[in-house]
Amino acid sequence: MIKNIFNFCSISLISLLTVSVSHAGVSSAVPTTALSKIAKSTSYTSNATSQTVTTSNTTTSVVNTNKLKETIAKDAKKFGLKVDEAALELLSGGTDSSNISNVLAKANENVNTEMYDYDYIPEKGPDTYVYQFGTEDNWVKLEQVTEYDGKSYSNTQNAFDGTVDQYSRADVYVDFTKKQIYADVFTKLKAKTKDLVEGTRITGVAAITQQPVIAIDTHAVVTTVGTHSGNVDGPDFNDNPDTIQASSTQLHNNPYNGDAGTMKWYNHNTTDANAEFRFFFSGKFTTATAGADGEAIIGIEAANCNACTEEQFIATIERYQATGTISPKKAGN
Repeated sequence: MIKNIFNFCSISLISLLTVSVSHAGVSSAVPTTALSKIAKSTSYTSNATSQTVTTSNTTTSVVNTNKLKETIAKDAKKFGLKVDEAALELLSGGTDSSNISNVLAKANENVNTEMYDYDYIPEKGPDTYVYQFGTEDNWVKLEQVTEYDGKSYSNTQNAFDGTVDQYSRADVYVDFTKKQIYADVFTKLKAKTKDLVEGTRITGVAAITQQPVIAIDTHAVVTTVGTHSGNVDGPDFNDNPDTIQASSTQLHNNPYNGDAGTMKWYNHNTTDANAEFRFFFSGKFTTATAGADGEAIIGIEAANCNACTEEQFIATIERYQATGTISPKKAGN
């Protein structure tokens, strides 16, 4: 993207991931708990790193909110940050498989995306933590969903290729000492009528100003053949939405090219000459304190509609996503 934004797995990456080991070194998303992670029944460590991605098969609403607030207040004073009270209340209530997506959907970004130029190159230091949502040998498998944040999605598989799996992964770097957060985001996506494309997105650096930290990334993955295949582009939005739909009748506001631009970019209809066969990526990431576990959600969307009205187009939008919890490690380890 040209703009310096931390639109992170749109990480539209909050990191709330729960994944389990499956065949061929690929992780599948499963339910998780939120910041407390009190009820952890099983876990595994990736073969590629020493980092643990925890699988939770139980749920809990027991969160030591007072202790969490004390820790955040202490860290905020140490690093010269503000406490985001709204985010703290939202994320300290705990989540389970029934509400994890709803909790993340309500989380608002609170990092400063304007402090650094888009071409600023950060240096990892002794206090830089990396949160790996999947690895090169262990990608996260995305699952098709028909509901997110009160919105409905099609399950027709006319945009995504339903005969193959869709994957993503991300490395999120957090340094409270330097007050910086940034990410590397990767996708392996297969449209119904296109070859597999692999996208790589290096986000800009955002400044951490509050705790808990909430950062968002949104971008578009290009699937057209030729030199642009697999490239990433700006999402055509300026406010990092979780989804391209605002409601069942309205698309999310596109200040640059309007609804027509959204319906062109993310349309996978082979009859429509204007269709550009892109995927919309949205990711959110959050962590409460330095070295604490992170929570994330990644959502990817596309549609398939010919000569449609706005409402008809929305009815064809398909969404794949993954959520879970990640334990960090020092970037130099």
